[in-house]
Amino acid sequence: MSLSWYSIQLARNGSTVFDGFFSVNDTSHIVQEFYDSTNPTVNIRSTGNSGGPTYLYYPGWLCFDGGGCNITSFPYGFGSTVGDYNLYGNTGSSNGIVGGAGSFIYTFTLLSGRPGTSSVVCFKEGSMILTDRGYRAIQDLRKGDLVETYKHGLKPVNMIGKRTMYHACTSERIKDQLYVCRADQYPELKDDLVITGCHSILVDRFIDQEQRSAVTETLGKIYLTDEKARLPACVDKRAVVYEKAGLYTIYHIALDHDDYYMNYGVYANGLLVETCSKRYLKELSNMELME
Repeated sequence: MSLSWYSIQLARNGSTVFDGFFSVNDTSHIVQEFYDSTNPTVNIRSTGNSGGPTYLYYPGWLCFDGGGCNITSFPYGFGSTVGDYNLYGNTGSSNGIVGGAGSFIYTFTLLSGRPGTSSVVCFKEGSMILTDRGYRAIQDLRKGDLVETYKHGLKPVNMIGKRTMYHACTSERIKDQLYVCRADQYPELKDDLVITGCHSILVDRFIDQEQRSAVTETLGKIYLTDEKARLPACVDKRAVVYEKAGLYTIYHIALDHDDYYMNYGVYANGLLVETCSKRYLKELSNMELME
C-alpha cells in the first residue's frame, strides 16, 4: 500500500488550535493514521461509527468527507474536546467546519514522509552553507556540489537528506527539538542559525567540567571533528530553544571522505559546525536521500 503523509494545522482568530499529521492511502484516499504533533506516537484516528461514510482526503479539493465520518478526536475552538468530528471544504478554504464551529483556517502540507521523533543531527531549512559559489541554502545543494571545509578545502557533497520533525518548543533542553544560535552569542554568525539539539558546534575546548560532563551524557563520549570538540546545541547555553512549535523540514549533508565513518567541519551562516558521516546519513538518520 502506497501512503502519502500530510501535516494539518487549524487556526482561529490568529491562534493555532491544532497541529498534527496524517497518512492517506494513495489509491483509496482513505486516511490510515492521524496524530497530534504533541503526542506523535499515538494514533488518534477514530474507530467509532463504523457504518458512517469513508474518511477521505483529496488534495486540492475535499479536505475530509463531510458526511459525519470517523475522523478523529482532537482539540479545537476554545479547549480540548473528545469526540468524532468532521472537517470539510476545499483545502484552501477558510470556511471549514470542526465540531460544528466555523471560521477555521486550516493548512495542509505534503510531507516527505512520516515526521520523525528520534534524535537527529540536522539544519533547519534555509540554513546557508559555504560553498565554492558562496553561501547557498542547504535545501538547494545536490550531490557533487562543492562545500568549503574547515581544514580540507573544497569537498563534494556525497549525499543530502531531508525529513520532517516536530519541534515541541519545550523549556527543557532536550535533544529532539530545534535551537537557534544568534549573533549576540556567536559573533561569527551572519544570520541566525537554527539546528537540532544534537547538532554540534565545533569549539576549541569546553568552558568547564560541567559542560564537558553534559556533552558526555548527551553523546556518550567526547568526539572530535578536525581536532575541534563537538558541542551539541542542546548543551551549549548560548543557543536558545527556537520559539515556534510545529513541524519543520530539516536537512543534512555528507561529503566525500575516504573514511565511511568520518565527517568534516563546515560553515553554516558563518558558524563552524559539523557535517554528518556517510554512514550516519545512509544507515542511521531515517532521512529521505535527495537526488
